[in-house]
Amino acid sequence: MQRFAASIEASLRSHNWFAALFMALALPDICAALEDPNRPVGQRYKDWFQRYLRPAYDPSSMYEMLEASAPEALARMPEQAIEYIKTQPAPADSAFTAEDCYRLRCKCLHQGLPERIGEDRIHFTAPEPNGRLILHRNVFNGVLQISINQFCRDISDAAIRWWQQTQGNPAILVRAAQLVKIYDLDAVELPIVRYGGP
Repeated sequence: MQRFAASIEASLRSHNWFAALFMALALPDICAALEDPNRPVGQRYKDWFQRYLRPAYDPSSMYEMLEASAPEALARMPEQAIEYIKTQPAPADSAFTAEDCYRLRCKCLHQGLPERIGEDRIHFTAPEPNGRLILHRNVFNGVLQISINQFCRDISDAAIRWWQQTQGNPAILVRAAQLVKIYDLDAVELPIVRYGGP
């Protein structure tokens, strides 16, 4: 899992946004398939999202939203304020659900379209050059804005957490050993193939 996370991070650092996004959208597929390869793709993808990304993208309350996105702000809040925000629903218009993410995965990876459920569009935004302003999960004129950096890192971090939690599962480890690798040509013994004659 670390090599996929490293690939995403390298793509973000070099501003190769599409490579980062496509790899990030594939990571839940990879993790979920390692966990249960016989379940239908959509079910396992959405289930994985629910377990590892829902609090940050589809929180049930303001408390859950702050816990996932700004835990330092929660640490400074008085107990009475914390109890209050636990009862307040998170804004529904900026929610990005498991269904949305699966739809985006299908539309983006296979057609290059930034759509979620109901053909609602998503605008991915690159970070501000000085890095001081981070806009993430906002709605402008009915379009959901998502920070490409934050989104890709959230998925990458979730995949690393998942990997750490599943290390005791031998079936996952066997399947993971079969994942694609990139080999250095000088480190691989290749058979000699002759063409056009004896």
